[in-house]
Amino acid sequence: IVRSVFSIKIDRENDPNHVQKIIESILESTKGVMKHPMYEVFLTEMGDAVINFEVRFFINIVESHSRTEVKSRVL
Repeated sequence: IVRSVFSIKIDRENDPNHVQKIIESILESTKGVMKHPMYEVFLTEMGDAVINFEVRFFINIVESHSRTEVKSRVL
């Protein structure tokens, strides 16, 4: 099991709650993203122009074979 972490930046005009729900929905439906331990989505910064999120999820390498492939599906 490996953890994958990456950041997403969105325009400040977007609704952060809606964006977080979209990210969570993508993680929930993406093959290879483990449900336990549960994925996490954090709003990490609200700047003047952008909002930053940090996305964390786990991948079972034995079942998925490629961490990069699963991350690519999420993105």
